Amino acid sequence: MPTKVVDQSETLRELKKRFKERMPTPLAIAKPAWDECIQGKERLWIKQNASALITCAFDRTYALFLEKQSKAGIDTLKDVFSESFDSTTNSISQLFENHFNDLDKFFLGLAQSRKARAGRSLEFFIEWLLDELQYPFTPQPENMPGNPDFVFPSEDAYEEHGLECIVLTAKTKVRERWKQVPSERTKGLRLYLAVNTNEISENQLREMRKEHLTIVAPKHLTETMSAYKSATNVISYEDFFEYQLDPHLKNWKRLGIMTQLSL
Repeated sequence: MPTKVVDQSETLRELKKRFKERMPTPLAIAKPAWDECIQGKERLWIKQNASALITCAFDRTYALFLEKQSKAGIDTLKDVFSESFDSTTNSISQLFENHFNDLDKFFLGLAQSRKARAGRSLEFFIEWLLDELQYPFTPQPENMPGNPDFVFPSEDAYEEHGLECIVLTAKTKVRERWKQVPSERTKGLRLYLAVNTNEISENQLREMRKEHLTIVAPKHLTETMSAYKSATNVISYEDFFEYQLDPHLKNWKRLGIMTQLSL
C-alpha cells in the first residue's frame, strides 16, 4: 500500500526503509555471480586463473547489483511518492521542489552503499577461493590487531606462532585506509592487502613497503599498471598462492599448527 508523504525527514526514512526491504543482501547477489563464474572449473584451473575468476565475479556481481538496485529503487520511489503524483507537470515539479533534499540524500546513500558492498564482495570471493583451494585459514579473526579479514593457517596458530603466520586483508578502496592494516602488534608478520583497484600510487606503494605490506592484485593490473609493475611489493593472486602460501604449508605442518596440506 502506498506510503503517505508527511514531511521531508519522514520521506527520507521511508525511502531508505523500503529500499532496504527490497534490496537483496550483498551475499545474495555475490554468491550466484561467483557460482556462475566458477561453474565447471577444476581446482588447478582455479589456482592458475584466480585473477580472472575474481574479475569475472566482480563484473557479474556489479551487473546483477545494478539490475536489482534499479528495480528496488524504481519500486521504492513509486511506492513512496505515488500519492503525490497526478497528471500535471506542475505537481511533479512541486514534488521535486519539496523533496529535492530527500532525493539528494537518498541517491548519495545508494552511491556510498555501492562502495561498501564492493568491499564485502571481495571478502566473499577471497574466502570462497581459499575454500576451493583448500588452504587453511580463519576468516574474520576476532582477537587480532588491525581487524584483518584472514589469517593463515589459523587464529589459534597466530597466538602461539605469530611470526610464522600470514595476514590478509581485503579492501576495494585503499587511499589512506591501508594504514589501518599494520599495527604495533603485527610488526614482523607477513602482511598482505588484497585489492581490485588500479588507484594505488607509487608513493603509496613505497610507504606500504616500509610497513612490510604487500599488495595482492589481479594479474591484468600487476602486468599493465606501471606503478604496480615496478613495485617489489605488488604480486598477483596467483603469485600469492604459489610463492607465499604454498611454501609455508609444509612448515605449518612441521610446527603442528595445521592438520592437512592444500591439494
